[in-house]
Amino acid sequence: MATFESALHGGVYNTQQDGSFGQTVYRLTPYAAVELRYPVQAVSASGVSHVIEPIAQLVWSETYGDPAPNEDSFIVEFDEANLFALDRLPGSDRRETGARANIGLSYSRIAPSGLTVGVAGGVVLRSDDQGQFTDGSGLNGVQSDFLLATHVSFNERLSLVNRSLFDSRFSFTSSELSLLWTSDRHNVTSTYTFLEADLGEFRPDDLAEWAFDGSYGLASGWEAGVNWRYDFIENSPSRAGLSLGFANECVDMEFSVSRRYTASTSVEPATSFGLTVSLAGFGAGREGRSTARSCRG
Repeated sequence: MATFESALHGGVYNTQQDGSFGQTVYRLTPYAAVELRYPVQAVSASGVSHVIEPIAQLVWSETYGDPAPNEDSFIVEFDEANLFALDRLPGSDRRETGARANIGLSYSRIAPSGLTVGVAGGVVLRSDDQGQFTDGSGLNGVQSDFLLATHVSFNERLSLVNRSLFDSRFSFTSSELSLLWTSDRHNVTSTYTFLEADLGEFRPDDLAEWAFDGSYGLASGWEAGVNWRYDFIENSPSRAGLSLGFANECVDMEFSVSRRYTASTSVEPATSFGLTVSLAGFGAGREGRSTARSCRG
């Protein structure tokens, strides 16, 4: 299956009190892409479905016009959602340019029992390195890091999700592993995150953190929550918190206490307390607790 896609983005910038840029700047970026997909599906006698889909996409884009200030395109997140995007930069002040090939392969397994497995991987190849991306983004250079994303779901209650970027020497730029467990009364998320140091993303040191977030419905309208962060670089907890909330058709309130353990030359460890109250009709309630639609009183 072959598809063709094109797009055109334009912008006008008016800059005051900055001699680095012209006062009025006009910019135009055309895009053109050709994509080839070849999905193959097989269904076993037990009803298990297997789908394999190789994808190749050729993209070209170029920006015409004078330089403009960059205020919204610093931090780039490279994942399976934008592997085949025309532009992976998050904002409009910078546009991804040059000729490139986005190559990937995906596999999915869906079983009647509710077990679902998905794996996707890919890489970006460029005709030349235009220096648009930082080292920590995984997109710098003529060849990007390899992307590997995995998702395993058990009856929509328990899920395991991993997303990693690594180079040809299997050195990881970033990796995130999450476990999600939900039911009618509780929600639990446990995540390990590693990010390589990248000054371009305002991260001078490596980040390796384990995060835990959980909530549990105690009784009608009442919910307790807990969160915890552990810093593997410092080998110590970085943050912890507890909360207790109540919601009904008239009011939504929450009391919380949190402790920040990390310290620096300008910030000391601290404990903080919070109380929030929201009346029905004056603000949106928090997600996670269901309440009646109207307040009768």
